[in-house]
Amino acid sequence: MAQVIVLARYEDEVMEPLTRPDEARSWHGCFVQLPWFVGGWHIEFERWNGRRGVLEDLESLPWNEPACVQVMLHDEDDDLFGLWMFRGRGPRRGGHPRYPAGAHRRPAAGR
Repeated sequence: MAQVIVLARYEDEVMEPLTRPDEARSWHGCFVQLPWFVGGWHIEFERWNGRRGVLEDLESLPWNEPACVQVMLHDEDDDLFGLWMFRGRGPRRGGHPRYPAGAHRRPAAGR
């Protein structure tokens, strides 16, 4: 299971194309608006590789304020959501000083 959450206030028109099915995308499904959050959408995939291309598609949207867009990715082996923001040339992974990149992954079974 993989989940993607997008937080982007007042960007409904920008996100609208990703709320409809599109067979041309590398991933399948549609983002659904979070009912309890202004400017929040989510989607779930059965497998982590089912979300390939989602971050690139989000980055390519004509955001009104790209610096205010937050994308949270969670794969089944993760303890924490990874945070991505659009800064300069492409998406940048946000970090937390207590959890360096890769530290959020659970060890594989049998290790």
